Amino acid sequence: MFIQQKLVHHFKSQLVSTPRGRAHVLNQIADAEDNGESAIFDALIQRVEDPKLQKMIRRHADDEVRHGELFRACVQRQGVEPPPLLEDGKLLTVMESKLGSFHSANIETDEDVMRAFLVLQALEERAREQFVQDIPVFDAIDPETAQVFREVAKDEERHLKYCHAISRR
Repeated sequence: MFIQQKLVHHFKSQLVSTPRGRAHVLNQIADAEDNGESAIFDALIQRVEDPKLQKMIRRHADDEVRHGELFRACVQRQGVEPPPLLEDGKLLTVMESKLGSFHSANIETDEDVMRAFLVLQALEERAREQFVQDIPVFDAIDPETAQVFREVAKDEERHLKYCHAISRR
C-alpha cells in the first residue's frame, strides 16, 4: 500500500503543479461537492419525519453547498479560468450511469431513504479518502487550499456518521 500512496502523491503533485492544473482539479472537486446532490437532500427532507434526522440532512446539504463555495474560492486564487467540465467527467453523472438515476428519483419509502444514504455514504467515503491524499500535495504548493481540504475532510467524517445513522433507521 505504501507504494500506491507514493504513486498517487506523485501523480497528484504533477497534476496540480501548474495554476491551470490546480484550477481544473479544484473546479471538478467543487462541482462534485455541490452539484446535483441538492435534489436528493430536498427529497429526503420531505420523506423523513424525525426532526433530528431532518436537522442532520439540512446540515449535510448546507455543508455541501459551503464546500463547493470554498473550492470555487480556491479555483479563483489560481488566477486562471479552469477548462469547462465535461458532463461525462462529472462524478454524479458517472455514478448515475452505473447506478441509474438515484439523486433525482422520488424517494418514497424507507428503503429509498436507506439506498439514497448508502449512495451518499459511498460519495463521502470517496471524498474523505481523496481529500486526505490531497492535503500533503497542496501543503507543498498552496497551503491555503490544503487547509480547505482539512476542513472539508473533517466535515466528511461527520457526514459519514450521518449516513450510517440515517441508513440504519
